[in-house]
Amino acid sequence: MIIQAVQTRADMRGQGIGARMMDYAIEEARRRDCRLVQLTSNAERTDAHRFYERQGFAKSHAGFKMKLK
Repeated sequence: MIIQAVQTRADMRGQGIGARMMDYAIEEARRRDCRLVQLTSNAERTDAHRFYERQGFAKSHAGFKMKLK
């Protein structure tokens, strides 16, 4: 399962909403017999990285992109 574009509105953070969303997605992946859940996160979003690590994710890749316009 690939999870993308996860955000919790700034004024709603710290209330467990993101954790519940991620728990639901992970359980859905298990229910569908997925073997892997992965996501990407902007390298500058260190708070998000801590959140994902608390959820059980481990950093495993580096990403690259090139803006053309």
